[in-house]
Amino acid sequence: MLGKRKYAVVMRFMLIVKLVTCLNILLSVVASFGFILSPDYFNRKTYLAVWIIKTFPEYSKYMLFVVSLTSFPVAIVLAGSPIAWAYAGTQGWCQLMVLNEAVEIICVTKCTPKNLRRDSKIYQEVVKEKLILCIFIHQMFTSENRILEIGMDLLEKNWENTAMDKEIPYKNFRINFQESVEKISLLREKSCVMQKGWFDNEIKDAQKEMDKLYKTFKFTNGETDFDNYRRQPNKNQGSSLGDEYMMYLGILCFALAGGISSTIYVFVGQLVKDESEKLHYLLLQVPWYYMNIENRRMYLLFLRKSENPLTLSSSLVVIDFLLLVRIVKALYSMAALLARFVSSSAPMNTN
Repeated sequence: MLGKRKYAVVMRFMLIVKLVTCLNILLSVVASFGFILSPDYFNRKTYLAVWIIKTFPEYSKYMLFVVSLTSFPVAIVLAGSPIAWAYAGTQGWCQLMVLNEAVEIICVTKCTPKNLRRDSKIYQEVVKEKLILCIFIHQMFTSENRILEIGMDLLEKNWENTAMDKEIPYKNFRINFQESVEKISLLREKSCVMQKGWFDNEIKDAQKEMDKLYKTFKFTNGETDFDNYRRQPNKNQGSSLGDEYMMYLGILCFALAGGISSTIYVFVGQLVKDESEKLHYLLLQVPWYYMNIENRRMYLLFLRKSENPLTLSSSLVVIDFLLLVRIVKALYSMAALLARFVSSSAPMNTN
């Protein structure tokens, strides 16, 4: 169990996470309502509206309204993802803290004096049990078995391996978001590619029809009736400012919610990495010279396993503060390159 001081730190951190996630949910809901309350602006700026108006001209008004309502489930997903990350990450962080507490007391005892510990069988058995427990807990994090269906994995009976003793195998697992994030990224990439090709073709067809319509109008006083038709929506520009403000409010809240989600993910990933590195440091401080040969071998095996810290990974990157620093450096380098390019391409003043 955790000490009172560490337990208070964990409870304080969990309170902060709850407040941040509640704020994230509020921003996501405001963003969704901002998108929903600006359907006209949404319909004018999206490629999907072109296809709906062309394919379903009679029902386009109702369909566009339904499409604008889809921003609410998107906001729910945006708000729910950091909660899942915070839950899984803080759970791993707390388990690592418990493991570190167990490592600190591997060789701690009040029954055997220091000069008799090496020859005491009771002391060596106690140390052995503590080492086995710590290695087993650590193995639960580092096992190669990943959770795809937790319930099925825990209830599945491996009769081939346990035909003799009829026991259910104990499956180790660890927190890893890599496979789920890769699947989501792949689906998002495929959907973006399909939408781009689909909507580009529809826009080209719509542009051709608009060009044909433009050619059919007759010129009057140097202008066409089509030009007057195109300028007609500007008369109602004042009435559409509210829609644009709601859209900008939705975009702002959506960006803030996304920033909070990424910050929670990075912060929790850094906590897990720091606590895992602390595990290796604590193992180096264990008085191994009180152990017998068997316990030393187990200790050495545990020490080698803890050399590589446990991290939260997404695809090919490790989620920690270094990732945030790399992103900031990349953005700064890109901005500096663009500024340099603009300044070099500006006309020179020879006066």
